[in-house]
Amino acid sequence: MSEAYVVFLLLLYFVPFFVAVYRQHHQRLAISVLTLLTGWTALGWLIALVWACTAVRPGLLPVAQPTAPRYPSRSGTPHSFPLGVPAARSLEER
Repeated sequence: MSEAYVVFLLLLYFVPFFVAVYRQHHQRLAISVLTLLTGWTALGWLIALVWACTAVRPGLLPVAQPTAPRYPSRSGTPHSFPLGVPAARSLEER
């Protein structure tokens, strides 16, 4: 067998794992273990693929927490700037 054929078969073998990671499935670790241990059987691979395509629980998805500091404006209302970068100063302020 050529190397390209072996690489193709390995990528195909782990398709259920790639699908679970791409969809951020809450059970992606279990799906990867099932793929690794029983993926060599057609039934185990198919079960892992169907499981990876099932609904993802929205409450278990990782949620990015805002970390930008809040800066007070001249009006006293706090403003948030992305990544903690203050807004550019106007020409009058320079």
